[in-house]
Amino acid sequence: MRGEYPFVQVNFKDKELPVEVRLEAFTPFVPLNANDSGIPGAIIGYKVKNISEQPIDICIVGSLANVVGFTGYDIWGNVQLAGKRRNEYREGEIARGLFYSSNLP
Repeated sequence: MRGEYPFVQVNFKDKELPVEVRLEAFTPFVPLNANDSGIPGAIIGYKVKNISEQPIDICIVGSLANVVGFTGYDIWGNVQLAGKRRNEYREGEIARGLFYSSNLP
């Protein structure tokens, strides 16, 4: 793993798999603009390289909870959330992904 704010790279290794996988992520950072730099989000991407001599099909799967409305934890350590969460797939000219929101103001 290598991190240089606001970027991080994580190399995944598994000798059993014929691929190299690297996660690349960053959070918004706009010099001299605290509001835009404080947007609660992250951009996450993966690079996969086939290191075998055979063509292969690859699928990257992950799971991230929508924690909009986070209020803390209950006595058993479960996440407590206020409001009703919404998960919406969005696609634009340069990016696509999930947009997490809630009905809270």
